[in-house]
Amino acid sequence: MVIWTSLVGLGDAALTHSVWKTLAARNYPSVVGRVLESRVDAVTARGTTYSPHIRYEYTVAGVRYESDHYRFGEMGNSRRAFADRVVAQYPAGSPVTVHFDSQVHNEAVVVVWIDECHRWWFVFMTPFNLFMLGGWVSVLSMTRPRARPHTIAGSRVREGPPIQIGMQPFPIWAVAWGSAFVASILGMAAIVFLLRETTTAAVLIYLGGCALVGVVVAAVYARRIATGHYRLTIDPIRRTMSLPRRRGKARREVHFDSIASIEVRDAPGPTRRSAPAGRVVVSFKADTPPFQDASGSEVALGDWPYKNDAILFRDYLAERLGLKADAPAPPPQAE
Repeated sequence: MVIWTSLVGLGDAALTHSVWKTLAARNYPSVVGRVLESRVDAVTARGTTYSPHIRYEYTVAGVRYESDHYRFGEMGNSRRAFADRVVAQYPAGSPVTVHFDSQVHNEAVVVVWIDECHRWWFVFMTPFNLFMLGGWVSVLSMTRPRARPHTIAGSRVREGPPIQIGMQPFPIWAVAWGSAFVASILGMAAIVFLLRETTTAAVLIYLGGCALVGVVVAAVYARRIATGHYRLTIDPIRRTMSLPRRRGKARREVHFDSIASIEVRDAPGPTRRSAPAGRVVVSFKADTPPFQDASGSEVALGDWPYKNDAILFRDYLAERLGLKADAPAPPPQAE
């Protein structure tokens, strides 16, 4: 994340500097100059980028100057249409208003407003900034103290009776951020391939759409949490446990006596040698199977990225259900 932030920070700093210098150039003195040359330059490396080449002349205090610096923060673009529009705006031989630095007369620009290049640059940087912000929040959430009285292995617990355990796979902020990140990539693709022009209205719709997608998806997810979709409920008085909903199925209630064991298994997927993942599985007795699925009379309650967390949750659950936990699995360091 430090490396990513450094790279993204360079892009953000360049954009901020370009915007600041462009707006500051409005206070520069100006003269009327003349465009000498106007063309589109193409540079081919891994791909072809196009940039407008505008060369103009102007006179300050009787001294003639030439410049091909038409704006601050000049950069190429993979879309030739952008460069063509700039070249068409400043044809050769046409008069042009030149804004020059009163201290350094040979430093001049002709663009002193936020143009399409700035807007496209802002759109392009949005997914990278969202990834950077979400990544840092994830890092901070992983490094915060885990031994809090209202959580067990990262799952929020509300002691009852009944005991209610939140088994949602992601925090609400992660769902909001993830959906907004995906929307930012899809929106940028729509601007590139459908609109082919980065107008102010398009940027505002783009940003508003990303925020709206994040809020709506997070609201739907929060409602599912509030209605108990991911809730594991333990009622020690009735000696029942209500399982979270799975694959569209309704919540199922099982009796303590029907539970045979609670064990920790290796979670599917790539295994990290330093911290293997764990899955908590509840197995039911063969004579009273209350919950049948594709794997038989057992159900996986969830996966934990660290097996130690899965063991901690297994032990907590076995204690609340009055069961004897299986022999603890070897710690990840010993495996």
